[in-house]
Amino acid sequence: MSISSFDVISTTDLDFNLKLLISPCISINASASSWAIFAASLSTTVLFFTIFLVFAQICLSQVPSLMIQIYSSVYKAGERGKKISFNLIASTMGGLFSSFLFGTYLDTVEADFRFVLWGMCIAALISSFAVWRMKYDGDSKEINSSRESI
Repeated sequence: MSISSFDVISTTDLDFNLKLLISPCISINASASSWAIFAASLSTTVLFFTIFLVFAQICLSQVPSLMIQIYSSVYKAGERGKKISFNLIASTMGGLFSSFLFGTYLDTVEADFRFVLWGMCIAALISSFAVWRMKYDGDSKEINSSRESI
């Protein structure tokens, strides 16, 4: 597909195609951050450690806004607010709990920060796999009906 062919694509078709890319995009971001965290755990210099962790943070910072789009498509309008709020609260509580556990471990004498980074790497890989397997309907009936009414 050449760049000039984008001129004939309607915005509805382009919107649909972009929505189909959200789930793989989240999965690729989580996977890239996982590998960057793993590379940071193996780095021997502060410069590469910092570069890898900053790259991982940039990738992971894209995930929440994209997940809200998936949640908006998966849940019906009447239940969307409650379920999205529950998911956000549950993920925040999971983050608080894991931060407490990792912090408590790092306070011990025999602590090795690599174990914490490997735990984060495994969590990001599991997240990547779970999002990749999601059945995300990028153009749900609700979206179609709202477009038809315009």
